[in-house]
Amino acid sequence: MNSKNRYPFILIFSVLVATAAFSTLPVWGQNEYGKPITNCNCNAYVVDTDPAGTNVRTGPGTDYTVIGTLPTGRPVRVHIAGSVGEWMRISSYTVFDEAAKGSSTDIDGWVSGKLLAVTTRVSTYAADDSRGFVTIYESNSYKSHDDVLAEIGRIPVNSAITLADAHGNWVKVNYKGVEGWLDPVSFCGDPFNECH
Repeated sequence: MNSKNRYPFILIFSVLVATAAFSTLPVWGQNEYGKPITNCNCNAYVVDTDPAGTNVRTGPGTDYTVIGTLPTGRPVRVHIAGSVGEWMRISSYTVFDEAAKGSSTDIDGWVSGKLLAVTTRVSTYAADDSRGFVTIYESNSYKSHDDVLAEIGRIPVNSAITLADAHGNWVKVNYKGVEGWLDPVSFCGDPFNECH
């Protein structure tokens, strides 16, 4: 092979070797569900009324296998550890009796946010003239130290709202067509609304 034809050959060979090497590396953020999981740390309670119970699945969607059910005839609180859109990954659940005493059970499964809710509550940080409502924010994070989150709506306190998403200890809700975020002090994920 003369030197004139050698360089294109070396270039093509190098590209093939590099492609093969990089194809064996994991894709950043990829998981078995094909979508990134957002880390969460908040509670919600079951509002599903299906007498057969609330399905807990192996993944975020109805195509995944049901691995168990949560009871719907009694108050049940779940701990949300992650989310993929409106699907919540729960790490434990607590079933309460008539005396509001409960026992917690560890689990690793997914429940639709449409079957879970939080109750809006008065924030101790709210201004006196807004204590009958909580604020819905456009975003769930501050871009800078001096940033002020955009307010896009209000929800009356003591309203039960189902979940559209979650991020950290914030939850995303849809109230009368307004979809946005509730800060951690504006909602309670306990079925008895006994958050402190």
